[in-house]
Amino acid sequence: GEGLETSLAFATDRTEPGMVVSMGKGSGLAGLPGDICHRLQQRGIQESVIRQLLGDNIARRLAGLNA
Repeated sequence: GEGLETSLAFATDRTEPGMVVSMGKGSGLAGLPGDICHRLQQRGIQESVIRQLLGDNIARRLAGLNA
């Protein structure tokens, strides 16, 4: 990696209710984390990095902890 895995996060914090179930041709925001995870896995990203990007980094920041 580039050493940024502790500084980046994938998240959605703003949405309209209808976008949760479906959005355009996609599964909607409820399915977005699974879609992102699958695409990162396809690209050979390590599971530990995927966990950081999809939740651990956000949780750490919300808890007031530094990287």
